[in-house]
Amino acid sequence: AFLNGRIDDPSLAAPLQVSAFRQDDGSYNVVWQRAQKRRDVGAALGVKADDGEPALPFTADGRDVATSGAGDDTGDGLGASTAPVDERV
Repeated sequence: AFLNGRIDDPSLAAPLQVSAFRQDDGSYNVVWQRAQKRRDVGAALGVKADDGEPALPFTADGRDVATSGAGDDTGDGLGASTAPVDERV
């Protein structure tokens, strides 16, 4: 058997999601999870927005997506490689 529910008590800071899994011996394993705030990926990566505007996405080499296509040497639309180049001939 599987039981699932929510404990929403005024004494708790936030409701708890609770699940109980019945075991062969008749007992239950109980697990719970508190709701967590969504994290801003940009803030987690240290990208800051200017003047209240949202942060622009950026490419692997740190350039803004809006300007990443300008000046590509290869013309394949993939941009320059950030991989180390072996200079031996």
